[in-house]
Amino acid sequence: MEDGFVTVRHDMDVLKKMNDFGPHVIAKAGEKVAAYALAMTFQNKEDVPVLGTHV
Repeated sequence: MEDGFVTVRHDMDVLKKMNDFGPHVIAKAGEKVAAYALAMTFQNKEDVPVLGTHV
């Protein structure tokens, strides 16, 4: 897969809400995103139902 282990698409509203609870980590190589980690907390589990079932 060219995008790595991307399982779920998130819209900007959900990404912002998740980031407000636990900041995301983004690694860049120059101007290109090389890696990222999204923080999902119990407060967000209902925002991404496919992932929330595993939290």
